Amino acid sequence: MKNDKYIDTNFNLVVGNVLKKKREEKNISLEELSAKINFKVKRQALFYYETGRSKIKVNTFIDICNALNLNPNDIFDEINIKYIKNATLDNEESLAKAN
Repeated sequence: MKNDKYIDTNFNLVVGNVLKKKREEKNISLEELSAKINFKVKRQALFYYETGRSKIKVNTFIDICNALNLNPNDIFDEINIKYIKNATLDNEESLAKAN
């Protein structure tokens, strides 16, 4: 059960990091992003998503992608690639410590 939470936490961190990077590349503040999604999500909640402190709902993820003029499928592909890469690195580190 603990591993499920660990995977979920890591996935949320990757989602948040990718969304933050994309938002910053477009020079959009959290306040501006909140306004672009009609204040469905407040600035603080967006911050929590970006830092992995809160789980993001699929609809919110799509709203954010649309507000940033991003294709949600492309962003999800990028998230999956980073998540798998991080998981692989974590497994390699665990194996190295065990040996």
